[in-house]
Amino acid sequence: GVKASISRFFSRISSDRFDSAIKNRIYLILAWSHAVIQERLRYIPTGWSEAYEFTESDAIHAIDAIDALIEDGAGGRGNVDL
Repeated sequence: GVKASISRFFSRISSDRFDSAIKNRIYLILAWSHAVIQERLRYIPTGWSEAYEFTESDAIHAIDAIDALIEDGAGGRGNVDL
């Protein structure tokens, strides 16, 4: 289910990425979205009209993009202005 998918998602991320509370929150949103999409794939005939692929490599790429955007927005500082 969703909980197991989120657990698998976080187990695949190296612990050195969890250095910022902002990143951690965005990672959680990404993990939840990934889990819901993976869960909905079971119900394609009734839930969706076509299959959407969101694989582990897509999730890792999204994490890299999140890290790059936050580092760019922070301008080398330890936090991001909201």
